[in-house]
Amino acid sequence: METPFDYFFTDRTNPVTIEALRSGPLAPRLEAYAQLLRQDGYAAQSGFMQLRLLGGFNQWLDRKGLTSADVDSAMTGQYLRTRQKSGQLRRGDTAVLSRLLSMLNHAETIDASPPTAVEVSMRKFQQYLRQERSLTEATVINYTPVARLFLLERFPEGAVDFQQITAGDVTAFV
Repeated sequence: METPFDYFFTDRTNPVTIEALRSGPLAPRLEAYAQLLRQDGYAAQSGFMQLRLLGGFNQWLDRKGLTSADVDSAMTGQYLRTRQKSGQLRRGDTAVLSRLLSMLNHAETIDASPPTAVEVSMRKFQQYLRQERSLTEATVINYTPVARLFLLERFPEGAVDFQQITAGDVTAFV
């Protein structure tokens, strides 16, 4: 049976890397994270790098005896400082942990209901930014809330109809 990790890892992947994702306090959420990466159209190498970072974060939390409920921006900041001191901090690591934190903060909402029309539109927009515009994850994270707020304001009933959006709607929003 294929798992969300299978797209990002091969049979040559170090088993320790995969085990870091499948055990520990974040294990159930990391599989969901991998699924979102796949749905959002991430390339295998990019997803691999993100998941490897999250596996390291998961192990770090486990060593400290922390749970997923303990994860907050201060905790992710502490982990990033640890990576920086050891020379392992990479460009985009902050964005990956921010995305995970956002996912953890909204876990109950995601589990409880299907995505709204705005959320579906936002996923497509994010995929467009990544694939067609080749923007960094940090840029995608920065653009998303503005676009989401615009759609929510423009379509408060939830049904998104892009044919109804005019240039005036956009300039009035900005």
